[in-house]
Amino acid sequence: MDMGHSTAKVFWISMIAAGVGMVLGALGTSGVFILKIQKQAMEQVAIAMEEMKAGSQQGPPPASVRTGVAQVMDVQDRFDVVGRLQELQMSEIASEVEGKVLRVPVEEGDRVTGGKTVIAEIDSTWVKLNLKQAEADLASREAKLLKSESDLVQLERLAKVNSAKPKEVTDMRAQVQSERADLESSRAAVERAKEQLGRLTIIAPFDGLVVKQMTEEGQWVSPGGSIAEIISDGKVDAKVNVPERYINQISVGDQVNVVIDALGTITKGEVLSVTPMGSNTSRTFPVKVRLDDMEGKLLPGMSVTARLPIGEKNSQVVVPRDAVMYTMQGPVVWIAAPNPAGEGMPIGLPVYVRELFGVNGQVVIQTAKPDAAGMLNDGTQVIVMGAESILFAGQPLVIDNKAVAEESHDASNSADDAEKEVTTEAASNIDVQVAG
Repeated sequence: MDMGHSTAKVFWISMIAAGVGMVLGALGTSGVFILKIQKQAMEQVAIAMEEMKAGSQQGPPPASVRTGVAQVMDVQDRFDVVGRLQELQMSEIASEVEGKVLRVPVEEGDRVTGGKTVIAEIDSTWVKLNLKQAEADLASREAKLLKSESDLVQLERLAKVNSAKPKEVTDMRAQVQSERADLESSRAAVERAKEQLGRLTIIAPFDGLVVKQMTEEGQWVSPGGSIAEIISDGKVDAKVNVPERYINQISVGDQVNVVIDALGTITKGEVLSVTPMGSNTSRTFPVKVRLDDMEGKLLPGMSVTARLPIGEKNSQVVVPRDAVMYTMQGPVVWIAAPNPAGEGMPIGLPVYVRELFGVNGQVVIQTAKPDAAGMLNDGTQVIVMGAESILFAGQPLVIDNKAVAEESHDASNSADDAEKEVTTEAASNIDVQVAG
């Protein structure tokens, strides 16, 4: 009962009793009647006082909570190592030809597709002129070689009848060989000019992001001049430095949970490489963990914490992640303990813990105080919702897990209904095809 309401009730009953007594006394009513009325008023006051006393002894109402179950599982210890995300590829795209930049259709931050996205276009004027010159030079050398070969044949005929000197024949043969080499050089120049003509449009070499634009429209570029810098996307590496005492416990292919500090999320990756050459000063060895970039959310340079598996598996207490509350005194898990009276509602008791690491959406914990070691066991009910409404240790609890079960049941029924709809639709399609 509300304490304020009971106090007001006592006050008004007392006032009414006093007022009735005064009125009756003023009217000259008999003393017996006055005493009877006063007695009834005092009885009402006593009842109100008892209600107030009972309300003060009753205390706050029970807290409504939902619970999960703690489990004792064999898990492998984790060691947290900080690091940063690193791109798989980074390339400074350069021009292979000389000319004026006609168009730069990408900007910093744009996403590019390897083999498709145009990074820049170069003016073709000078390359086309070079091609014409190379083709003209080729035609000239072909004609010159043709005349020299004809002269060589004539000299060889004359030499057979002693009408030409042997030295003249030898010199002509050397001239033909030289002109043939010049002809091949001209052909190569033509092919080079044609190849340059095909490289005036600069295409992204791989999927990624433009992180730096290094030229503008109208700028003159030479072969090797920088156009843009791009980094790959789709996959990123978490590069962490592991202390030497743990490096031999990590192998390529190990599954690793990686905490993305900026996003507050955890993703899973695979150890890609363990570099055998470490730092002499820090006594650490570089380890790369390959991650999916989560649709572009993971960016190179972000800070990460890799939870590397080390040592043998051992028994640990695992609770749902929602069971861990963070307070000024540290992480705490509230449990629904049996009532010490042996009957009645369970009570809420806090257990201060140390959070070790996450595993499969749950948290591996240890009790922070030795006297609480036996409070968290396999099957212990832990509070996953409503713990913030518990005002003190030992407060009675009302456990309401029915709503959770109903939600799960509804979700299961929805999935079944959806499957039935898909099956019915598929059957209808089959009927239509057969009828057609």
